[in-house]
Amino acid sequence: MKLQFAFLVFFPFLALGKFKNRVLVTVNAPFYEGKELMAEPCLSEIHGHQYGAEYLIEMTEGQKFNVHRVQKGKFSFWVNSNYPIPFYISFFNDSTGEILFSDLFFVSTTNSHVSIGNLTKSRKVNMAKPNQTDKEWSSIRNQWKEWNFYELDMPRIKKRQEWLAFYIQAHPSSYVAMWLVLLDYENDRVSQEVYQNAAFFSKEITEIRPFEKMVFFSGNQIKLNEVMPFESFSFGKELKNMVKENKWVFVDLWATWCKPCLQQFPELKLIYEVYKDKGVAFVSLTTNSSDESQQVDKVLRTFNVTWANYYATMQDSHFMGNNHIPYGILIDQEGKVLFIDMKLGELKAFLFENID
Repeated sequence: MKLQFAFLVFFPFLALGKFKNRVLVTVNAPFYEGKELMAEPCLSEIHGHQYGAEYLIEMTEGQKFNVHRVQKGKFSFWVNSNYPIPFYISFFNDSTGEILFSDLFFVSTTNSHVSIGNLTKSRKVNMAKPNQTDKEWSSIRNQWKEWNFYELDMPRIKKRQEWLAFYIQAHPSSYVAMWLVLLDYENDRVSQEVYQNAAFFSKEITEIRPFEKMVFFSGNQIKLNEVMPFESFSFGKELKNMVKENKWVFVDLWATWCKPCLQQFPELKLIYEVYKDKGVAFVSLTTNSSDESQQVDKVLRTFNVTWANYYATMQDSHFMGNNHIPYGILIDQEGKVLFIDMKLGELKAFLFENID
């Protein structure tokens, strides 16, 4: 199950005086008169605060989290920031259960006036007075007509990053390019092109916190055919001991809300029963938070899961390199990562071939 392409906001608790820019964003959306829209910064998946981005959205008294009611065809909000921040507008369609997203636009050093229409028909965002960052973003999209951040498959991400490599080398201080690299990293954490492009940025970019965090996460990720960095994980000590005591350890990432994860538990249970006494250990890691332990325990009881289960932290998920679940990893007795994103069919074939 692909992690939803929704972006999560972070409100750092800093005094407003510490921000360089305070700008007003006005959104014209007459099609949604009387309805609620969300305006959010683009820091995707697994909580934007993991990147420590430096910005603050001012909330009015009684306002719901980033939700704005369209009145007289528009709504507005203030953003405090230290550098350009990409935003998008979204609408939840109650009748269909669908979430509709606009294209990205950038909040920078000047007030922004944007307009959207019916998001069912078009994601386009019209800028009344485009700032320099928006002009750069528009130029990038015009140079490469195939640009579409809602297409998240790995081949397209690879193609985008290959194109960006040339752009970044020509524009090493581009905040737009920095965000495009970071957003693609969030959706494909094993892409070598993303890591390679990080080396092309100037000091101005490499010293801001979101970039530093991305480099930190990617530098500590597991890598195929290399020893697992056990010390990076919250459950690393337990996993390391398990690895020493067994020929192989299979790690399965899952969550209670992930239907494919639940569907594969019966098959995983059968594999466990066949190989549990043949030098193979099994570990489940749930991406649920620990305060959801009742739901987690219920699932484990339902499928009679008797092997170890741990709660993966946000940092654990980054270091695992997964952007979807279910997600399997196989580790040998030396601690080497033999398979990343291993499917149960691949696991069965490997064990059948390697165990007498």
